[in-house]
Amino acid sequence: MKTKIILALLFITTISHAQLLSPSRKVVTRHMVWGGFYGEYKFSPALSATLDAQGRYDYQNSEWYQWLVRAGAWYKAKNGLIFGAGVARFNLYANPDTKPARPEWRPWQEVGFKIRFGHSIIYPRFRFEQRYIRDYNHNDLADTFDLNTFRERFRIDYNYRFRIDSEKGFSIIESQEVLIATKKTGFTALDAARWSLGIGYAFNKFLSLQLAYFYELQQKDSKHFEEHEVARFTLQLQLAKREKKPVGESGK
Repeated sequence: MKTKIILALLFITTISHAQLLSPSRKVVTRHMVWGGFYGEYKFSPALSATLDAQGRYDYQNSEWYQWLVRAGAWYKAKNGLIFGAGVARFNLYANPDTKPARPEWRPWQEVGFKIRFGHSIIYPRFRFEQRYIRDYNHNDLADTFDLNTFRERFRIDYNYRFRIDSEKGFSIIESQEVLIATKKTGFTALDAARWSLGIGYAFNKFLSLQLAYFYELQQKDSKHFEEHEVARFTLQLQLAKREKKPVGESGK
């Protein structure tokens, strides 16, 4: 069953990439750098919480593109399924900068599972988002946040660790993702396709760094797209609650 799900997700991502890359599309390219922090705290093997923050800068045009802060809570069931839920806050800068940055609240829910074999981990997952956007009223922001879009995200991550007998070491990271937008009117369309490839290094069991090339093709309307070519770096911190030692244990 898990193999069929992975193959289905790979099929969806491949077909969606092909549709988005149709030669009839008019594409504007942005060259950006994304930098961020990702932190995780494990309360137990089953329960954890995450917090990440990210800034996205368009160095080609020397202007900020977006920033975000995202928090989540996670539960790993006995059958291996991983459930998550949380909320994110985004600010999207209007470029050229003639309007104030557009804020957005984004609640989300996710389900996935990790498959481990040898040096590899495959992590297919599905995320459902609700986008509450404070849109523009002419050149100013509207007074309220309104539900603008539901979005479905199909993603597969792959990680290959060169050494599994050590807390330190290098790894290869790869990811594919398709995003589908559903408007309140019921209209559904491909929103974006993403792909990334990079390398990670774990300094110890707590701290690691990832450097990756990230490509995104994002739909603006039926004929106009933006493609983002991104250098992305992420500092990761993983902590866990210490287990209490049994009564009478010497601690040596």
